[in-house]
Amino acid sequence: MEGLHRSIRIALRALRRTPTLTASVVLTLALCIGGTAAVFGAVYAVLFRPLPWAQPEGVLIVRELWRGHVGAMSVGNWADLRRRDRLFEHLVPAYPQQLNLAGSDQPENVPAARVGAEFFQLLGVSPALGRTFAADEDTPGRDQVVVLSDRLWRRRFGADRAVIGREVRLDGRPATVIGVMPASLDFTLLNEQLWVPTAFTPEQLAQHDEHYLTVLGRLRPGVTTAEAATELADIGRELQQAYPRENQERSLGASSLMEELVQDYRPRLFVLLGAVGFVLLIACANIANLLLAQGAARGREMAIRAAVGAGRGHLLRQALTENLLLAGVGGGLGVLVAHWAVRGLTVFGPADVPRLAQARVDGPMLAFMLAITLGAGLLFGLAPALRLSSRPPHAVLKEGRSGGVQRDRIRSALVVAEIALALILLTGAGLLIRSAAALNRVEPGYDPTGVVAARVSLPTTGYESADQARVAFERLTGELAAVPGVTASGVASVAPLEGGSTNGLVPEGRPLDVASSINSYLRIVSRPCEFRCTAAAASPSRTARARRW
Repeated sequence: MEGLHRSIRIALRALRRTPTLTASVVLTLALCIGGTAAVFGAVYAVLFRPLPWAQPEGVLIVRELWRGHVGAMSVGNWADLRRRDRLFEHLVPAYPQQLNLAGSDQPENVPAARVGAEFFQLLGVSPALGRTFAADEDTPGRDQVVVLSDRLWRRRFGADRAVIGREVRLDGRPATVIGVMPASLDFTLLNEQLWVPTAFTPEQLAQHDEHYLTVLGRLRPGVTTAEAATELADIGRELQQAYPRENQERSLGASSLMEELVQDYRPRLFVLLGAVGFVLLIACANIANLLLAQGAARGREMAIRAAVGAGRGHLLRQALTENLLLAGVGGGLGVLVAHWAVRGLTVFGPADVPRLAQARVDGPMLAFMLAITLGAGLLFGLAPALRLSSRPPHAVLKEGRSGGVQRDRIRSALVVAEIALALILLTGAGLLIRSAAALNRVEPGYDPTGVVAARVSLPTTGYESADQARVAFERLTGELAAVPGVTASGVASVAPLEGGSTNGLVPEGRPLDVASSINSYLRIVSRPCEFRCTAAAASPSRTARARRW
């Protein structure tokens, strides 16, 4: 320890003698280590941070498969699956819905989810306030209860703990707030901000031909995913035989909830992490070159130390101490860089990246930063340290401050490595820019200039019939068309380039049978209206897009 303390004092004096070089190395390391750590934080938050649920590895997404297409499940199929299943502890339905929330404040349209009563038990999450749904509240007529997410509770209700028992209005119907979930549940599969019971009617439970449910299942202890897949395949065949008209060519399958959440972001994030890792390698090569150049000037100093009795191990330790000290200071400043970089990623990063908002400077990120700081210190410091400690002192004293051929070869190799890594990064970046430019030149099939889209969700109260919904949308588009500066307006169930609901289409001339149907995407639209709306259409969920030109 005394020797280490002495080496650190000598290293500090040596670094103070070269302030420009020291500042350049420290700032380079701070930027590269901080940037690499920030990307690692995003990768860890999205791919590796444990889900805030009890034993998330046991939670699966149960899907229907039709001709190789993965889709949602019908209510009737879920009810039959729950009756026949033996391997799942819970099988809970859920589906998204836009609800108009009104209370003491301005009404707003809130993304919600209708879930089964066992939803929170399946996740193993207890409410922060109040309680969750009781079994009898998941029935028609007793479902006027709502559970709030933490973010909605804080944003809408000012984190008021007295919100439990307060009455709000959802789509014009009264509902009582019975619970508030913890902030850990702010990230969910459906991006909902409140939960209400599904409360399926007997007619819905008997319906096998409307597929819109996401079904979550928790395996019983000791049951493997392979066993569950085998049972689901058997039940799928049973449902085909029991309901051949609705379930012909349909089967059942399951996938990991984590894989469902991550989707295809895993390779993208790993590519990004590899790119910033290349930048760190380039920085290490550049710093090693700088230290080798400095070592040529410090050759006589090390030779004199060796001549008066310093061993090679002592010289090597002293050189590595200086380099690791540089890396340590750079890594320490890199923590600040990582903090601000993570904040920038969470604020300006793509909104659809799952769990990106959970990235932060925490224990795993600090451990990663410590590892890459030590690794970078050894990587850029080993070659200069070996060079300084290995050369015979008499040869250095004879040649003065001139370098040798070996030094030139090492530095040339480092320059070649830097250029190679930089070319790899520039080539990849150029391909990405070229792809983005090509996508921007693709004609979408319509002129989006001056088009404004707004989501409109009609409440169920007051709009029970299709005629009432049609009249409402006619009035909406008619008044929009009459606004000064608006040349036309219309409604659509789904905006362009946003996909659409799937629908089995039977081509003309073929038998009216499920086997004759082909998969298609359905978008319900109205005719364009100029100054006066003449026709409108609402989607089955009574949610439309108001279009303004």
